[in-house]
Amino acid sequence: MAEIHNLNIADANNTARWPSGTMTVEQIDDAGRALEGILARAEKDRNGSNTTTGDGAAYALTLNQSGITAVANGGVLIVRAHVANTGAATININALGAKNIRKMGDAALVVGDILQNDIIMLVYNPARDNFQLMGVA
Repeated sequence: MAEIHNLNIADANNTARWPSGTMTVEQIDDAGRALEGILARAEKDRNGSNTTTGDGAAYALTLNQSGITAVANGGVLIVRAHVANTGAATININALGAKNIRKMGDAALVVGDILQNDIIMLVYNPARDNFQLMGVA
């Protein structure tokens, strides 16, 4: 199933749900609903409504978006931490493999950088192959 990371920034290249030519009313309805689902799943992954699992050293997260086959496709996440971190920590998105969570400047987390029920923003940094915890120096 296509998700928001599969869409192309060039409008004319997004033809999977909206093929050129004659579409029936039912096909138009289905294409519109599919696009709304894509947008809704992406929004849920970026609005703080997802909650981590695991523990304070090894968080885990299951995204609403399907078909995420690489961490980079998860890009920017805003989630609720279910527990405080206990020091250096990782996050495993959709069971794709744990990635370190680092502060700005590539510094390791220390105890209490993430508190229970904090809404945190994590941004995947492909140059460092980790997630950066935004707003924590």
